[in-house]
Amino acid sequence: MKKRYKFWIGILISGIFFFLFIRGMDIGKVWKATREANYFYVLLSLIVNTLIFLIRAERWKYLMDPIKRIRFSSLFSAECIGFMGNSLLPARAGEFIRAYIIGKREHVSKTSSFATIVIERLFDGLVLLFMLIVVVAIYPFPEDTHGSYITVPFLKLAVVLTAFFYGLVISVLILLCWKPRNVWLVMNATLFKYLPQGFVSRIEIFYNSFVLGLESLKRGRHMVSISIYSIFLWLVAALGFYLLFPAFSMPLSYFSSILVMVAVAIVVMLPSSPGYVGTFHLASSEALILLGVTVDKAKSFALVSHAVCIIPVVFMGLFYLSREQMSLAEIGSSAVEDINK
Repeated sequence: MKKRYKFWIGILISGIFFFLFIRGMDIGKVWKATREANYFYVLLSLIVNTLIFLIRAERWKYLMDPIKRIRFSSLFSAECIGFMGNSLLPARAGEFIRAYIIGKREHVSKTSSFATIVIERLFDGLVLLFMLIVVVAIYPFPEDTHGSYITVPFLKLAVVLTAFFYGLVISVLILLCWKPRNVWLVMNATLFKYLPQGFVSRIEIFYNSFVLGLESLKRGRHMVSISIYSIFLWLVAALGFYLLFPAFSMPLSYFSSILVMVAVAIVVMLPSSPGYVGTFHLASSEALILLGVTVDKAKSFALVSHAVCIIPVVFMGLFYLSREQMSLAEIGSSAVEDINK
């Protein structure tokens, strides 16, 4: 029931965002802008979006090192399958799939593997937050925003809310990493006080496995490497958006691509349908409208950039999934159930 509830909430949010995206859209003009785009630059962007997963896999290696040294090829294939799962399955099931595959294949705790993904998302969020702060602070936004849903005050509010959220996450992870026993004793004396001992013991096993996955936070050299790869990853991701600007004859800077990328990355954190339909489209198009791009070009860009971001990982994921001899639905269900045991 809970999974079904999350699924329909995501569908509803995607539906609202997609309605706002297509509202007032001139299909003829959007199709004309799409047809006349320079697809040489689209191809370049497609290649860059493929390379991003190589960077992600290399970064994940540093996160997994305290648990077990794992081959790059194994991490890369799990990465591709997991992100394909995020694109085709609801509720970001791909995150569980990644942890499940690498845990099963490399004989490590799937819960510990999942903890490394939590850290990965933390670093992603911190880099995006920093980029958003820089954009809001120094970007020369045009006075006429053509009625974009995204405004400068909205971006400032996003900075505050995102900083607050990640401040809480960092505080919790620091406590779990450096004072795990103290945290467990408090939880055991309050939250689990009246639960059956057998059930509490199972929770403790899960808790200890999760804490093990946070070990990379204690290693200075690993933290530096993870930080560098995280910054590099998002700079390359912004390049993927930037390469699409000349495809639509948009005289925008690389700095503009950072704004578009950050807007998309923040909005797709919301629950949505598989593939971030609606959320991705509205965020990218409205960010461009804020930058002074015409509505038809902004919406055409949103459709093409969404395809560029989704297509490579879906094909790579399907290729590597075929080696697992399981369907996507089976592996998704097994992953969620196994990690939540």
